[in-house]
Amino acid sequence: MACVLLQLTRGDCRVWALMPQVFERLARFCRAYDTETTPEDVVELVRAWFVAGDPRLGLWIAEEGGRVIGHLFATLEPMGANRPEQYKYCLIRQAEVDRGCDARQQAKEVFEQVKAWTVAVGLSRIVMATHRSEASMMRRWGFRGFKILMQLNLNGKTDG
Repeated sequence: MACVLLQLTRGDCRVWALMPQVFERLARFCRAYDTETTPEDVVELVRAWFVAGDPRLGLWIAEEGGRVIGHLFATLEPMGANRPEQYKYCLIRQAEVDRGCDARQQAKEVFEQVKAWTVAVGLSRIVMATHRSEASMMRRWGFRGFKILMQLNLNGKTDG
């Protein structure tokens, strides 16, 4: 089966049946990568923005035979802004393809679509938090170091 890339919008009836898989992926990503947002909060935000057709939500999936095998979740920032002139950048919050799936072409296509979506709202900057190799993201997609996320544990532990 061929892998298909879809931007999820409420007006596309094909994607509604896939939303439970999307919600599970978003929550699993939070748990797997120890994101700063709880799985429940991410799912509720995406659910509310998707149903409302909120223009701040950028959501793409790679689908193969009715199974979601990859996703990219982005928002226009700052999140509290509610008018296009207040947005400053696009933040890619999650991006992942299932292990063992060859979605290289879809990865190229989704980044091009994210760029086009960002430009269409009048922005020229994309920011991404990565929980994997930032070097590969720089090499493959042209990202550069921007900010450093640091952590201080107050419970005496030295791990995450």
